[in-house]
Amino acid sequence: MSFDENLYALYPNQAKDWLVALPTFLKSIETKLSIRIAAPFSNLTYHYVAQATSADGEILIFKCGIPHKEMRTEIAALQHYDGQGCVKLITSDAEQGWLLIEACQPGVVLATLEDDAVATHHAVEVMQKLWKPIAKEEPFPTIQNWLEGLSRMQHDPRAKDLISKRLMDYSIGLSKDLSASMGELILLHGDLHHDNILSSSRAPYLAIDPKGLIGEREYECGALIRNPIAKIRGMSGLSRFLKRRLDQMAAETGFDRKRIQQWSMVQAVLAVYWQIEDGGINEQVWIQCAEALV
Repeated sequence: MSFDENLYALYPNQAKDWLVALPTFLKSIETKLSIRIAAPFSNLTYHYVAQATSADGEILIFKCGIPHKEMRTEIAALQHYDGQGCVKLITSDAEQGWLLIEACQPGVVLATLEDDAVATHHAVEVMQKLWKPIAKEEPFPTIQNWLEGLSRMQHDPRAKDLISKRLMDYSIGLSKDLSASMGELILLHGDLHHDNILSSSRAPYLAIDPKGLIGEREYECGALIRNPIAKIRGMSGLSRFLKRRLDQMAAETGFDRKRIQQWSMVQAVLAVYWQIEDGGINEQVWIQCAEALV
């Protein structure tokens, strides 16, 4: 779906007014921050994202959207990471729904690396740089908050038409066991996959677009296991491919391999249901991942 269609699907009561006001809003931001905002990137989803140039010629990234809680937690997560393993936050306004961040140069996404073992290694390095203690859990959601989606799934006829009862029951039962036995709680990125990791001049790779999620470290591996979508979709030998990734991630992180696998399976099912709720198109890909991870 297009950027406009995504907004109308997710924010049916706000999208029209926000889109109409967007050009004027961007001009006001340019004046306020003394920047020039270029045309948006071509792959917009739910946020307007564009390159911006400061008065002294520095290249930055401007991002805005309809104000919502995930924008607030993204800003808070960027403040917490403070450039460690992640792009730096320059300035922001959560109430207005915008932020200005460091631009990754050259900014090539990790998904373009053909060697999956090398890509996985870089992803694990970024992941481990992000993790540091957090003194205050607000305003971030917890893994348990996110897993409420599985409870909604149980009673949604759309999910029952798409997800087998076996897979549904197994993921729900496993999620309860895993969430009840978590280790140390830290601030996770929450959506650390290949398209959210970019090459940078000040580090081999940096993360972008953190969700900000409180949970144990092992949970972070799930998004990496089931992405990038373009590579996973229609792959023959998917189980063997995911097994190799799991083996490498367990070896490089020191995590229990079975626990990574279980979290990855639960998250794949949860991702299917979020796609159903948001009107996405990747449900079948992640069902295949979930089945391969059982």
